[in-house]
Amino acid sequence: MIKIQDLALLLIALSGITYLWFAGTHLMEIHLPPVVAAIGIYVSLIIVFSKDKFSISPTTKAIFLVSLILIGWMFLRELFARTEFALIIGVVGGRVLVGVIIAFSLWFLTTKLWHLRFVTYVFIAAITVSAIVGIGQYFVGEPFVRLWELTGGHLPKLWEVRLGYIAGLATYSIPFSYQLCTFVPLVFGLCISHAVKHRKVFFMIFLLLLLSLFLTQARSAIAGTLLGIVVVMWSVQRKLKRALLFLSFGALAYLLYGVYVNPRIITFAEPSAQARLPLFIAALWTVLAQPFGTGRAAYTEVASGFYGLIEKLPEAEMILEHTAHNQFLNMLGYYGIPGLVLAILFYVLLFQLLRMGKTTAVSTRFLSGMKVGLLGSFTAYLINSLFHNAGPFIGDPFNWYFIGLALATNKLLTFNVAGGKSA
Repeated sequence: MIKIQDLALLLIALSGITYLWFAGTHLMEIHLPPVVAAIGIYVSLIIVFSKDKFSISPTTKAIFLVSLILIGWMFLRELFARTEFALIIGVVGGRVLVGVIIAFSLWFLTTKLWHLRFVTYVFIAAITVSAIVGIGQYFVGEPFVRLWELTGGHLPKLWEVRLGYIAGLATYSIPFSYQLCTFVPLVFGLCISHAVKHRKVFFMIFLLLLLSLFLTQARSAIAGTLLGIVVVMWSVQRKLKRALLFLSFGALAYLLYGVYVNPRIITFAEPSAQARLPLFIAALWTVLAQPFGTGRAAYTEVASGFYGLIEKLPEAEMILEHTAHNQFLNMLGYYGIPGLVLAILFYVLLFQLLRMGKTTAVSTRFLSGMKVGLLGSFTAYLINSLFHNAGPFIGDPFNWYFIGLALATNKLLTFNVAGGKSA
């Protein structure tokens, strides 16, 4: 008979699959992924409150504390900005706070090595299915595009998917690229560190995911992933020449793909690329005018007031409708200097959690592979988020699952867990 703790972990894993496959699905106008996540969270919290006490490392405790303080500041700033309460609950509550609780649940429920293996393999299997669907959208077309529509694809982006901006089973190509740029370094890390038994299978998965990432045409995600892979190689082998050799090979592959397959990824004269500079400058002007931020809803209204200062820049009119397209500038614009400082502190703690150092005596290759893979994943995601509206506090819910995996990995390493032993 399945234990309640294992059931809770299964439900959390299933909620992760719904974010990967059904992120745009609504049943009777109810968004499906948060509902599944809420069920898993409910069961998890029942277990948490039944415990008298539990151990938590100082860094993990600090990560949760910083997250909750930042959420509190976000909530207050939105209230002072008179943001619609439904938007506050939907984003700050439904995406960010729920994400923190999901990460906490993964951390709390993972007490054995097989727990971590199970969740990791489930997520890798799910993204592999999504990648196969994405490749089908590019090379086969309509049957796989129709599958994307049935699973809740964002229909206004239908023309993009048909043009070749593959979306897999995500809502559209950009969120799909967010997912892939975290999974590719993780799978690569598990392969290169000999952390999995069937390395050939995982290497094939790595190639499938990498191909899918290129087909999304997301330049910053591809660049971030290549650098994330270099971080993994350096962390495992500590040989700079090999890491630089791979980086050179990756850059060459990127250029060849751009020259012979898809010129867009090496073209920076199009509107979306040229708009980044005025968007960044407008964000900096905004924080000078509003040091404590504007809140989400009021940001574009405030930023557009600086149009006259940058109107001569190419695509300057983009600031009238778009946010900064940079995780940290978004936090700065929305929530001011306090929001930015707390977001940076969060990442400092997260990377400190994954820093390379001497592992425990009972640590397995799988835990070591997870550690280096996740280090590459967060490196890739962070670089990608410098050019997109991505980030755990911006409203990317699935990123919190990876944060949960990082916390769980650190937990098993910290408390000397291996095999079937419990933390």
